[in-house]
Amino acid sequence: MESKPNIIQEFKQFVNTYTEDMVRWVPHYLDALAAVVQYLPEDFQPKRILDFGCGNGNTTEVILRQFPDAEYVLLDASPDMLAVCKQRFPTRNITYQEAFFQNAKFDEGVFDFVTASFALHHLKRAEKQAVFAKIYQWLSPNGIFSCSDLMVDRGNKSIHEPFLKEWQNHAKIQGTTAEEWTWIMEHYRTYDFPDDRNEQLEWLKQVGFQQVATPWNIGFWSNILGIRN
Repeated sequence: MESKPNIIQEFKQFVNTYTEDMVRWVPHYLDALAAVVQYLPEDFQPKRILDFGCGNGNTTEVILRQFPDAEYVLLDASPDMLAVCKQRFPTRNITYQEAFFQNAKFDEGVFDFVTASFALHHLKRAEKQAVFAKIYQWLSPNGIFSCSDLMVDRGNKSIHEPFLKEWQNHAKIQGTTAEEWTWIMEHYRTYDFPDDRNEQLEWLKQVGFQQVATPWNIGFWSNILGIRN
């Protein structure tokens, strides 16, 4: 993707205010993060976990509270975000990998749990499908993939345009300025490629996930699960 170096610069601009900004800009952000672990089977105890597109570690922190003894791999393309994570989790059993999603490589069956929250919307349709196939291969038997993100068909104007108005209203109520909203929309048009939730569930099935579900959903903000049998 030609925009790879530029998206790293995009996130560099607000690496120190990322959590605050996401809470203001993204409806239900904290609930979406909580959903990553909230709907897992009660007896699920993963030993190896991949946070795919970890950002500044917000999702990692949620998972750590649930599974403090697991081993973690945190992957992100931004060295600045990874640096924040290293400061945030200095004593944890965590390894770090700087890579774009498309270039990530792991052995088959090495993870029991893979999460990707507010990350995969940066991938286009074919790229998402390819990454889903990789994630399926990386999971151990009975391993689980959990993803919270914006899931909307950007090409369907009858759905997408009213959604953008609702999103803007939320952001305004949360104190987002007109200048910030202009930047958000420029970023969205350039770097974000969300897809319909049901399509993504179908893609998970196509790569091999026998069980898929949407355990949490508010509007177009969703959490989806896939279980490898």
